Amino acid sequence: MRALFIGVLLALLGSVALVALVESDPGYVLIAYGQHTVETSIWVGMLLAVSLTLVLYYLFRFLRAVVQSKGNLSQWLENRRLERGRRLTARGALHFFRGEYTQARRVLLSSAAESPQPALNFLLAAESSSALGEVDQSEAHYLELEGGEHPDELAAAISRAKLLLANHQPARAAETLNALGSGASSNALVVQLLADAYQAADDWGGLTTLLPNLRKHGRNDSVDMAALAKRCSIGLLHNADSEEALAQAWAACADEQRRDSDVLAIYVERLLAFGADVPAEKLLLKALKKDWQPSLVRLYGLCAGADSAKQLQRAEGWLGQHANDAQLLLALGRLCLREKLWGKARDYFSSSHQQEASSEACAELARLLFRMGEREQSAQYYREGLLLVENSLPELPLPRQDLRAS
Repeated sequence: MRALFIGVLLALLGSVALVALVESDPGYVLIAYGQHTVETSIWVGMLLAVSLTLVLYYLFRFLRAVVQSKGNLSQWLENRRLERGRRLTARGALHFFRGEYTQARRVLLSSAAESPQPALNFLLAAESSSALGEVDQSEAHYLELEGGEHPDELAAAISRAKLLLANHQPARAAETLNALGSGASSNALVVQLLADAYQAADDWGGLTTLLPNLRKHGRNDSVDMAALAKRCSIGLLHNADSEEALAQAWAACADEQRRDSDVLAIYVERLLAFGADVPAEKLLLKALKKDWQPSLVRLYGLCAGADSAKQLQRAEGWLGQHANDAQLLLALGRLCLREKLWGKARDYFSSSHQQEASSEACAELARLLFRMGEREQSAQYYREGLLLVENSLPELPLPRQDLRAS
């Protein structure tokens, strides 16, 4: 309180002194410009000068603030635009995850220009069109994404590959993923989608090449890689359209696959289809010495070896250890037919049928008995063989066996 009193007192004293000074000598200021003059006292001139200085100072600050505000205004408007785009994109995403695909697509496309991440808008719009079954629309959205300023090639390729696989276009899906180049080869989802595309496209060569990468990066915890490699080998053998292509496919098989009886059986079947019976017989003999497999024995009976009599003799030598093997007995019957030993062939076929009533044994007995003149028994075997092939007939009422057609 005391300091305030002293301050007020000093201000009053100063004011009185200033008034006294002005009254004692007001001074004189003359400003002339052309025909115009301004006269005033020095004190009023000083007041005007100070006032003008202050006006100019604040005018300069005002103009600078206006200039700076243009940038701030522009930034504010841009932030508002991005915030609106962000909000609409989030709304569109919610529509998508709720399964409201029509609304999702509309909102996402309308806000793509304002979105901070337009690639997300086009991706979800493409997925929405795919979910609606509008494949052409979906492709159009992918093209919009690729033509954008910052396209996400990896996300776009993955999404498009999924769409193509869902629409049964595996070759195009594989092409889309391969266009990413080696940079995406370590992406687990890309590798898995590429494997799915190769399998769906029956491209076993492509899948065989992919297997090492699939083992390293693929999501195959629940997939038996050995089984997949085996499937690749079988697929390669099946797809071979010439004996030369078959030889190349067999050479591409790993040693483990060549030792597999299923893979070997497919290879031998393809050799027989191309008329390469002699190499097929040699391969079967080598395999049967190491591992007796009924499926390979059956194929041995289908081979027309270089010496059919010797082939029959060799097969009969196996009866000592495999007398009850139905496939061996079936093979022996067929080898006997090559040697025109009709009665012996019939006995072997009958023995095979007794061990295992297969459709093949029935068919061989039926056609042999028919040519031997035993038509009624032949018809019985044909009937039995047909029922063995088609054993899933429903239970339905049938006429009594003693009824005759009128």
